[in-house]
Amino acid sequence: MENTIPDKPETNSSELMELELELKRILFEFTETPISVKFSKPFAGFDFGGIKIPSATENSRMDIPYFIAELLWREDLIEDFKNNFPFSLQELTAAVRKEIRQGEVQQLHPYFYSLFNEQVLKSTVNDSDYDEIELKRQKDRFKQLITERLSKIIKLSDSNELNTQKLNLTASETILMKKLHSWVVNWKSLVNQEKKRE
Repeated sequence: MENTIPDKPETNSSELMELELELKRILFEFTETPISVKFSKPFAGFDFGGIKIPSATENSRMDIPYFIAELLWREDLIEDFKNNFPFSLQELTAAVRKEIRQGEVQQLHPYFYSLFNEQVLKSTVNDSDYDEIELKRQKDRFKQLITERLSKIIKLSDSNELNTQKLNLTASETILMKKLHSWVVNWKSLVNQEKKRE
């Protein structure tokens, strides 16, 4: 007789911790990724833990790691670089529609989720740019996009030969896909064993 599923599934703490560590690693990778910034003042340059940032003139542009861009922005040395990646309601709506219409997972920025979270944090902190209704609509579209992509990822996790590099997955979605694929393979193996016993 098949086992019944308990009302409250037990949480595997080691798997949860492993997943948290992986997501923290992705967040660290995101902070290390280069981003284009524009200097609002002349900059003398500096060496930050072995990362050398050369000098720059006012209005010049440079690609620097995200976490250093945040430091320079707090010192008022660069323009608000987060304005370079806003996800407007229209853009998010278009992304949802595209995801619904196409069978394959659609291309997003590799760190899309981290970027969107940064945008939400900025919107709630900076009162002058804060529009509560707009932000709520953006979050709703964001949830729709996650739901559409998640359903595709779950279907793809049943593939016999999984090659995440050929899929348009973000960094955190790749972790999810590998985990789901592992569970599906293990589950199929256990089911096949049950069939042999019958």
